[in-house]
Amino acid sequence: MILPNPFARRGNSEDNNTILEYAIDWAMQAGKLQMEKFRSRHLGIETKSSMHDVVTDVDKACEALLIERITTIYPAHSILGEETGMHQKPNSDWEWVVDPLDGTNNYSQGLPIFCVSIGVKYKGETVVGVVYAPKMDDLFTAVKGEGAQWNGRRIHVSRKTQLDQCILATGFPYDKGTVGSDKNNLDNFSRMLPQLRGLRRMGAAAYDLCCVATVCLTDIVSSISSRGIAVQERSSSKRLAAWYAASAKTATCR
Repeated sequence: MILPNPFARRGNSEDNNTILEYAIDWAMQAGKLQMEKFRSRHLGIETKSSMHDVVTDVDKACEALLIERITTIYPAHSILGEETGMHQKPNSDWEWVVDPLDGTNNYSQGLPIFCVSIGVKYKGETVVGVVYAPKMDDLFTAVKGEGAQWNGRRIHVSRKTQLDQCILATGFPYDKGTVGSDKNNLDNFSRMLPQLRGLRRMGAAAYDLCCVATVCLTDIVSSISSRGIAVQERSSSKRLAAWYAASAKTATCR
């Protein structure tokens, strides 16, 4: 059950908390669209960079929905979309970073871990983040300087320091089969696994990072190394999720 958002909408449309309210609303609209088509046999699955890198009609429809909503309320803001790239507006200090369906492989196979990821940057700095996982009805939010929340409850990262007490998450790049690829993290995977309580590969990096913020996971094994909460990802939407998790690092534990 999604709890009421604690932030009240304010008069200034470019106030961070007002932007958060809009982002939550639009993420949930995209999530509703995803659930309407979930486990459908008619997803229009296509490949992008490789046979492992897929996109569906739902990815495209959700990105179109988000772009339409953003440009209606914030016509002067730039948008970076996972599927359509940069929609640059001249002299704009604002940029929305959107992954309309993170975890497309999961979604296309009927697996329940997938999410909408939205971040908003002002003058190059991320100030608002929303990740919504519709199948689990999990809503993660963060505003710069105000910590992070999970379904309206303030959260914090794990304080564990011993690997044998930790459950970590990882992912694998689309070119994981390429010999000598500098993006391949199989070596890290094999070296870390014996030292851990457990290692999970859930298939949606934004959701992984939010789980780090909620103590469900302790850290991420990235394609370079285990880099703590501020894990660095190549995708802009994943950087947003990493920032969201970092916001939880400074939050006060209840």
